[in-house]
Amino acid sequence: MAILTVIDTTGTQSYIFGSNRLRESIGASEIVARATTRWVFDVIKSFENENGWMHNLKSSEEMNPFDEIDENEIENLQAEVIYCGGGNGFILFDTFDNAKEFSKKYTGKLLKDAPNFQVVIAHSDCDGFSLDENKLTIIGILDSLMKKLNRKKANRDISTPLLGLAVSAQCVSSGGVAVAQPIPRLIDIRENLPEEAIIALEDKYKHNYLSAETLAKLAFAEKATKRLKGEVFNNQIALEIPRELDDLGRTHDEASYVAFVHTDGNGMGERIKLFGNKLQNDREWIKGIRLFSSKIYTANKNALQETVKYLNDHLKKIDDNWFFVSADSEMFKLSPKKNKKGEITNYYFPLRPIIFGGEDIAFVCDGRIALNLTSFYLTKLREQELDDQVNYLYARAGIAIVKSHFPFRRAYDLSEQLAKSAKERINAIDQAEKKVAAMDWQVVASGLLGNLNEIREREYISAGLNMRPLSIDERESDDDWQTWKDFEKVIRAFQGTLSDEKTNWREKRNKVKALREALRNGKDAVEKFRGNYRLDLLPSLTIANKAIQEKGWDESKQRCSYFDAIEMLDLFYRMEETTEAK
Repeated sequence: MAILTVIDTTGTQSYIFGSNRLRESIGASEIVARATTRWVFDVIKSFENENGWMHNLKSSEEMNPFDEIDENEIENLQAEVIYCGGGNGFILFDTFDNAKEFSKKYTGKLLKDAPNFQVVIAHSDCDGFSLDENKLTIIGILDSLMKKLNRKKANRDISTPLLGLAVSAQCVSSGGVAVAQPIPRLIDIRENLPEEAIIALEDKYKHNYLSAETLAKLAFAEKATKRLKGEVFNNQIALEIPRELDDLGRTHDEASYVAFVHTDGNGMGERIKLFGNKLQNDREWIKGIRLFSSKIYTANKNALQETVKYLNDHLKKIDDNWFFVSADSEMFKLSPKKNKKGEITNYYFPLRPIIFGGEDIAFVCDGRIALNLTSFYLTKLREQELDDQVNYLYARAGIAIVKSHFPFRRAYDLSEQLAKSAKERINAIDQAEKKVAAMDWQVVASGLLGNLNEIREREYISAGLNMRPLSIDERESDDDWQTWKDFEKVIRAFQGTLSDEKTNWREKRNKVKALREALRNGKDAVEKFRGNYRLDLLPSLTIANKAIQEKGWDESKQRCSYFDAIEMLDLFYRMEETTEAK
């Protein structure tokens, strides 16, 4: 007999992005990754020594959860891990008592090592079930268990932490009850804390006190960076990995923008379910789902690795300083890393993944390169084969481009809303199988309030002023121009880097900026504007449509084709995959 146990996280986004400090979010993300992989394995292995449990886990310290699962069939197991990672896990136990014993020890570890991190655990019926070698029965068990899990989520007792007594101090980050100062605590209990981490702790927290939750996040921040170096950066990047938003992109005497990027796979839950339904029996389902999940994990990692290399190929050292150099030879200086004496010891890589190693990816980067990096990542992601009926991996992305001191959580929430907006573009092209990659973005120059729709209604007034969200090359029809390729073509024309444009728009920079207001007022205002300034046609799209070039608007769609490009004019540095590697 077997007991199926499901572990699921809840409130993950709030846990990771509940602080306005990048370092804490980095540590929180690492805790989430370990809680549903490494720590599950560690607890199961501990019963091997204590109670003689047999399990299907190999001896490994890698964070890739699939490297540790033994694919060989082993009989008489007390615990068999089907899958762990991405915020949830499926485990088979031989008895209900063993499943409960695991849950008790596992949740105890979470209480100790990850204060305030929430998980929900559900077990199948205590009488158990038998794995069928001739037909598929485990799917019905799993469906019933997921409903039970969702009920537990909806009806669980909400934890109400003690907010403090008259003699307690308040955590300067979370607002909870403080337990210690960060510098003495972390130096005492954590080894190999690098100098820059100590400098940051002294600068950000000084002599203030922090809660147990915040201390735990800070404690795992450096472990997250170490895993990132090995798993994504392949220990081949010469520059320092940023741990603070101020390290991502600051140019002296210029406004500093950072981008929060959230990506989400298209219909992955349904794809996994459809894949599993085509398998023949329970054992085949266990192996198949494990293999399919492993391919999703590898596909996301490969695409992220290629994105890091793509960016690294655009970085150049000039006279002991590091610069980003665009495909058009425009450049900006990277943020320097300094020691306690103020001496420059290195420069920071202008990208930092926060969530990685699963289906969803979230990263922050310099706002000037966000669009190119995201389009490249989505393109590389859809080149990854998964061997199901859809085969390739398609995703959508939301990009919130904000000032460097914009509230952290609000920026990430906006990126999630933008990813949902990109889904509308996907549904317009391929609602059934969603074989489309798409993205949407928003620039926020101040602390605007409201959701995405409210921001756009307030900022743009005119409906249809934006060409975004954009697809990555896929087209709804032959006259569709709402693509990344068209956007890049228009913005390059306005920047003066397209040789086939009749008008040298680079020399008409002020007129291009003024054109934005004419576009707000509609096609008649655009034609009048062109006449007043004796301007030729507006930049051409990849489709031949002279009417759009004359009026700036596509009358059939009631959408503007040029406003987005003008808005991003100063925040767009072009990148090419053909850049010579250094």
